[in-house]
Amino acid sequence: MDRIEINGVWYVKEDYVKEDKPNKLDLTEKDVTFSKSCVYETGDYCWEANLISKDNGKEFYPELEIKFTDKKIDTTEYWDNPLWLNKILDGNKEEIEEAKKDMSNKGFKDFTKFLKFLKKENWL
Repeated sequence: MDRIEINGVWYVKEDYVKEDKPNKLDLTEKDVTFSKSCVYETGDYCWEANLISKDNGKEFYPELEIKFTDKKIDTTEYWDNPLWLNKILDGNKEEIEEAKKDMSNKGFKDFTKFLKFLKKENWL
């Protein structure tokens, strides 16, 4: 028997018995989120569109999120308002001006090309 005495108290080594049940460190499908993404990148900017899955990658929620990165100043923003994104595509002046604050004129043109692509793919 393995035992040790500490301050006059004897302690006995217990054998580790692995159970067949998953332990707290095991992950299940309920613990993770599945998604799919589409990325468009230029020299100055990166736009990554993400759709979140409802059921482990088989069906997706209709709302998307766009992660926008300005490489020139190393900043990232998240855009998750499809109404705002669609208004940009519809030519709404207020939304266009708001979007242009975050990127150059060429960057905005690239962004609208990406939005049109997402629309064509039924992501938006």
